[in-house]
Amino acid sequence: MSAKWGVFGKSFNEIGQAIKGRINDVNNALAVTNDLYTSLKDSPSVWARLFPGKESIKSQLIDVDKFYPKIDPKNWDFDWWINELNGIDKQVKSGSMSWQDYSNKLYDNQKWIAKWGQETEGQIRTQEQMIKANQNARQSALDHNAALKQQTLGAKAASVRLNLLKTAGNTL
Repeated sequence: MSAKWGVFGKSFNEIGQAIKGRINDVNNALAVTNDLYTSLKDSPSVWARLFPGKESIKSQLIDVDKFYPKIDPKNWDFDWWINELNGIDKQVKSGSMSWQDYSNKLYDNQKWIAKWGQETEGQIRTQEQMIKANQNARQSALDHNAALKQQTLGAKAASVRLNLLKTAGNTL
């Protein structure tokens, strides 16, 4: 029940976890420094844990164009990649390679191909499926970024302001 009810758009469970996190951080720092003021100052507040600022989520945002570049069908060598994945399929079946080993050999912007290859292992792969897999990987990263941005205090404040304007408009 605590995961469904709450205030300020956060469940009581999330609020409790933020409070526990603050207490644990302060206790751990206090054990090391034996200075309560410094321990409190260096630990993120409960509010900051519930509503992280944009700076605190920047490291969690995914650079979509870097990790999931959009496929240009005119310049993309689909046949080479499909043949490559079919060859990896054979090596995985023989036990001489794993999908993780293959993924580790690829550049960061190609790792989605290994993931798609593993998901389609033993199946016939097509150009259309590869384009769709790229689009799905890009959309997943965009959704991840949007969800992180929604958690920021600025997004919450904008939402509250919008709701206040709606209420004022309805009242008028």
